[in-house]
Amino acid sequence: MYSSHVFNIGLDDSMKDDIACHLDSDTCSFCGNSTSGEVKENCPQWSTEDVRTILLTQLKQSASLAAIFFLYAFSALRFGFVLLQHISRYQIDYV
Repeated sequence: MYSSHVFNIGLDDSMKDDIACHLDSDTCSFCGNSTSGEVKENCPQWSTEDVRTILLTQLKQSASLAAIFFLYAFSALRFGFVLLQHISRYQIDYV
């Protein structure tokens, strides 16, 4: 999404409509199949900029969550190596 914003690669109307209907199917109008057979714009309430903003926000949230999980995984891996060192140096004398 950042590359589409930086390089100005826009979302076409059908992709925008599909994403908007997927994100907000309850309040969007014309989502789904129309019974009259005429082609209508799905979800005219959402503009392309609105959809792009929502997708960028979701990307930022996903990246933040991935960073948190990465730090947790690194901490768990470090704990495992420290535990392995302690176990390898553990000695007991049997009487």
